Amino acid sequence: MPGYFLKFFLFLLVLIIVNIPISAQASLDEEEYTVYSALLKELHKKSSETNLTICHRTTDDTLSEHDIHTLITKTSMLDSLILRDFNDRNKTGVEIENKFDLGRIVTLVDEKEVMELTLYGLNVDELVEEKGWKAFRTRYGSSQFLYLSRIGFNQKRTRALVQFGYQSGWLGGEGNYYILDRRDAGWKVRKKIWAWIS
Repeated sequence: MPGYFLKFFLFLLVLIIVNIPISAQASLDEEEYTVYSALLKELHKKSSETNLTICHRTTDDTLSEHDIHTLITKTSMLDSLILRDFNDRNKTGVEIENKFDLGRIVTLVDEKEVMELTLYGLNVDELVEEKGWKAFRTRYGSSQFLYLSRIGFNQKRTRALVQFGYQSGWLGGEGNYYILDRRDAGWKVRKKIWAWIS
């Protein structure tokens, strides 16, 4: 029973620290683009697609109590500073510029445009919505619409936490948290933790 109370106390302590604001930039910095590029290269290294279609703004989803609990129980790689930095940076979405180093064509698109094209959320049947996703693939030359969060860093900026998600159809979408570490050879994905699925 004492172990349970210790875990519960640590969970509450992390929750309190995560909700104390720290300053976050209103735009993405060079290191964030470096992390994004490393992540996207890793996730698409086996893909034959030459085009990536990315939402033109970062998501504005902070970590809920449930998210924090899930992350700290799934890995010991995250400390309260990374979680706090992630939450502070993700209070509002920011514009993404095409500063990726991917060797692929990147198109930045407004989420509303994609939702209108794919008829997302209009309670249409699956066949009608699939026609919308076919129109998406034709227009952008890619099969997925990608979402990126802001990146939470540790104090030395050697570890990063980012949420990456994609939507590719009526019931085709997934989001995950990724933990990356900066090594001599650059940023490398260390761990993936499931966040959502559609």
